[in-house]
Amino acid sequence: MKFSEIPYTRPDLEAFKAEADQIFTRFEAAENFEDQWQALLDYAALRKPKDGNSTLVYIRRSLNSMDPFYEAEQNFFDENMPKFQEVNNRFYGLMLKSPFIAEFEEKLGKQVFEVMRLEQKVFSPEIMDDLTEENKLTSQYDKLLGSAEVPFRGETYSLSGLTKFFEDPDRQTRKEAQEAYCGYLIAH
Repeated sequence: MKFSEIPYTRPDLEAFKAEADQIFTRFEAAENFEDQWQALLDYAALRKPKDGNSTLVYIRRSLNSMDPFYEAEQNFFDENMPKFQEVNNRFYGLMLKSPFIAEFEEKLGKQVFEVMRLEQKVFSPEIMDDLTEENKLTSQYDKLLGSAEVPFRGETYSLSGLTKFFEDPDRQTRKEAQEAYCGYLIAH
């Protein structure tokens, strides 16, 4: 399958939350490690399409920052990613309270739980508006960079399009590409 053929579907936040709630209820009610492990796998499977579609939007918008469809989809993720993050953070809290944490650490490694502990410290529902604003500003910055038009050897390239010349076997090509790239950033 070609990249252009990968289908995109906007995640349904409310359906995601509802299904996550069911999984979290099963996780909390589980009386053994195997049942909690299955709930973890189910939650990972629930997250996978959302994570994949988010990445797909980011890449497709990076390739063409003027595409109105992917701009709207990026706006959706900018607004809603903190809400998805809140759900994820809730699951991390459940994992950290699991009576089977030793079994999880044996299977997943201790580092996974360190990441969860840190996420618990840095995320709070009170900062969700700030996270949304940060997402929007990052997207605006990405769009600004993505809309750049840099002349190079008689053609016009975006900044990301110009980077392919950074790996060119010819040293002079690499140098000129870097100069064009940096020159654009300095000028703008």
